[in-house]
Amino acid sequence: MMALSLPQVVSNPFPQASRRPSLPTKASSLPTPVVTSSQLANEVIKKLLQFQLVSRMESLTMEDDDYSVHLSPPIHSGNTSLESSIHSGSGRSLYKTEICKRYLMNPNSACEYGARCRFAHGLKELHLTARHPRYKTEHCRAYQLTGSCRYGKRCDFIHNETPYELDLMRTENALYQEYCLRHPKAKHVTLLEVLREFAPSRPEFTGLLSHVEMH
Repeated sequence: MMALSLPQVVSNPFPQASRRPSLPTKASSLPTPVVTSSQLANEVIKKLLQFQLVSRMESLTMEDDDYSVHLSPPIHSGNTSLESSIHSGSGRSLYKTEICKRYLMNPNSACEYGARCRFAHGLKELHLTARHPRYKTEHCRAYQLTGSCRYGKRCDFIHNETPYELDLMRTENALYQEYCLRHPKAKHVTLLEVLREFAPSRPEFTGLLSHVEMH
């Protein structure tokens, strides 16, 4: 079984973000996102927390009482074949795939839902979810045409993320895809499990693994 090619680690961790094109384009036309070993461990954790928290705060405005996740119907775009294959999987499990807002905001890092909470209490509980192998490789036509998308931060297409942010998101997805190839029967894959799998061969993940194990 052929393994996925993981993003290359090279120099210059903060490439300049290119302007959003006026028409949908393939990601192959974008500058190659890069990241260094010295920056990845610190930056990936900040981005993960940032994306998870923003997404969670947005969904809380819809219905806070039952703390459930709502997914809107897909926006139809010119990316018909890719979009249909990606969004047809919108029912994928979101259990513990986002950090619990109450857990983060509470001074004592407590949540009234306790063990029943559907959101991760700390990075050790954070799950990764199945995404299309071409996740974040094509531009979201709805976002380009209107400046907004009903999927928000959960959209599988490119919005206004910088090349560096896209590299982090694609790296997470590539690691998940590779982990599932190695463990086809795995369910509810956690970030911790994935990092433990790849840290021995990817030294740049050692610092991140240590951070996740402590949080």
